[in-house]
Amino acid sequence: MPAKTPSSFSGSLKGHPIPQPDWPYIENLAYQIIVDAVHSIRRQHPRETVYAAIFHNFYCDNTYLYFPSLSVGTEELLARVVAQYQNEYGCAESRAELKQSLRWSGADLAEYLFDGGAAGNAAVQSVQAAVRQETDWDDLYDRFRQCFPRVCRRATEDLLRTKLVAPDFVAVACDEDEELIAPSLTPEQLQRHFPEFV
Repeated sequence: MPAKTPSSFSGSLKGHPIPQPDWPYIENLAYQIIVDAVHSIRRQHPRETVYAAIFHNFYCDNTYLYFPSLSVGTEELLARVVAQYQNEYGCAESRAELKQSLRWSGADLAEYLFDGGAAGNAAVQSVQAAVRQETDWDDLYDRFRQCFPRVCRRATEDLLRTKLVAPDFVAVACDEDEELIAPSLTPEQLQRHFPEFV
């Protein structure tokens, strides 16, 4: 996908327009990353069962903001990661416990990892440019983060309709504070996959 620099403007500071991030563009970009990633894994690994697309690595240090990574989870990849952990680290956890703890860990499923590329970099730079004008990182970073649960719900619905994914597939935003998980899912999906958040 070619990089497109968001270009909408609103607000003013002493008569000068403040560049505002193009939020719909950022959401559409994130949506397309999920859909393209799932299609890519289905093409490369047609016999694997895709159960999740997981946004992770949300990072902002009040100087730099990064577009999160996306991992595609398949049952077969998860089984390989569990076996690897048991072999390499002699994990005391049972296979079932280990499988559950790694199931939603995008970092551990990095074999099928995707990033925002040039378009993602342009998107976060538009957010950083607005921050430099407004000097309010928290509000803009929170608004950026809130794009991802909406995108996940939309992508889940569309991918389930195509039947390219397992019937209980979900796309989910897994941030460090776990604040984005619940809004990524319907109440039924939350109950099924993350009962601890219900």
